[in-house]
Amino acid sequence: MNIIVTPTDHKELNRAYRHAITHAKELYIASAFLTDWVSRAPLNKSCRKLLILVGTDFGLTRKKACKQVLSWMPRNFAGGFLAVPVYASGHFHPKVITWKEESEKYFALIGSSNLTSAGFSTNVEANVKARISRLEYRRLVAWMESIAEESQVVTSEWIDQYKESRWTKRKRGIHRVISLQIPSGRSYALRIRRRRKAEKYFPEIAGSLRKAIVACARREISNREFWSTFWPLWAHHVSRMQGSGLQFTGKSANWHQACKSMAKILDRAGRVTDFDLDDIVRVELDSLQRAANPVRGAWFTEMLCHFLPDKYPLVNNPVKRWLASKRWKATSGVSYGSEYVELSRKLRDAIRQNTNGPRNFPELDAAIWLVHYRSW
Repeated sequence: MNIIVTPTDHKELNRAYRHAITHAKELYIASAFLTDWVSRAPLNKSCRKLLILVGTDFGLTRKKACKQVLSWMPRNFAGGFLAVPVYASGHFHPKVITWKEESEKYFALIGSSNLTSAGFSTNVEANVKARISRLEYRRLVAWMESIAEESQVVTSEWIDQYKESRWTKRKRGIHRVISLQIPSGRSYALRIRRRRKAEKYFPEIAGSLRKAIVACARREISNREFWSTFWPLWAHHVSRMQGSGLQFTGKSANWHQACKSMAKILDRAGRVTDFDLDDIVRVELDSLQRAANPVRGAWFTEMLCHFLPDKYPLVNNPVKRWLASKRWKATSGVSYGSEYVELSRKLRDAIRQNTNGPRNFPELDAAIWLVHYRSW
């Protein structure tokens, strides 16, 4: 254990932070607020997980610092920088960084220093750096990931709408930023009720679909055999959300590859946190994108939407048109999978805040389809 007090040990504190960033295989950071991104060190190229949580209480977190973090973050971690909303029960107040190194050693740096220049230099602060057990590390990670599930993705769009406070007038009532307003209201009620009713029939075929997906993933059946099993189940089922198109691309798709990715996601769902599951989805979609698998889009995301209706949206042409009408753009330069995860997290938050419309992603898709047809 190493006790670090500032301003006396401010150089050592900065070195500890730099070491964590440059050596981490997994890196988790939480700070009550962010006014300066204190590190200029590049993230370890071998880092596989990154989560940064900052508080928004009183509007103390500064827009400029958020932009610095976005510029620093590697694009494959888009969606891993999150703003924690104001809690009704109390403030978000941690100052902690924990990481796992390639040597399978675990560390934590916990104390009083927020992510501010003064906190790492002139302020009177006390911090402790220590090697911790794998169990202690997993406990910290699970705690931070549970907070992430209720937080908002920080993007340039979020920053534009976020209201930072003036230092002389600090108010607790900072509103949540909802950058994607979802369709809601009476005009969508009938369409949503119909989708809700149709979705109740999906369990009729869910078991057979999953069995075929797993069998194909294990290469127990051929691509052609998967298609001949899948299509009769799916072609005219009441729960199907898409129009035509799959019947033309599906016959020649590499189903072994697509099913292997889908089976891995479904197997881990419910066994890992949403943050971990998002990471798996990102990796699998990026793999399908690199292989130019034709079912990586509408088919893959519809299956996710049915099997995991509270977590992942369907993305097809109507949804893309709706997103374009909202002028939504993913963080520039991100991967295919990162873009999908970023969108999923933003829409989850929008649905959570919605009290008069879709309650999950299949219902949101129904409302978007209504918008789509009205626009034609």
